[in-house]
Amino acid sequence: ALATALHGRNLTGTELSQDASSLAVLEKGLESPKPKEVLYCLKLLEEAESPNLNPHLLKLIENPHAEVREGVYKTIERLAPEECFEPLKQRLNVEEQVSVQVALIRAVGATGTAEAFDIISPFLDDKRPNIQSSAIVALIRYCGIAGAALGGYFLMGMAQSIQAAERKFAATT
Repeated sequence: ALATALHGRNLTGTELSQDASSLAVLEKGLESPKPKEVLYCLKLLEEAESPNLNPHLLKLIENPHAEVREGVYKTIERLAPEECFEPLKQRLNVEEQVSVQVALIRAVGATGTAEAFDIISPFLDDKRPNIQSSAIVALIRYCGIAGAALGGYFLMGMAQSIQAAERKFAATT
């Protein structure tokens, strides 16, 4: 019945609570070759507050599907488990798809400490607006006063630019 409900996607994680057999089915679903199924099971495990969620997140950052990795990075950003920082830092050299990089930069900021500032700030010079925007958001949200100051300074510079495209960027970031 649980597998049918999962397939129909009509459950919430809170309905599953901490029932071991239900959580086991969801954990098995993380191995699915279908990205949407993996992400759905991950969502339910997060809602159920599964005690095994963090190890699964660490495993899923190696998933072959960019869609899954992007979803995992967004989950990591929300939950900010510190043990994910080092593995995420290593992924910065691997990810190629911009939308995945955007989520990864923000996850690095959320899980990092002072070191996250040094890792994220160079992305302000990236020529891709989505990457720059992600760096600004991560610096302001997660990198303390220094991050807020640098991200804010960069954003204000764009907002006061004579270039219309830079002002538009600042307005949408």
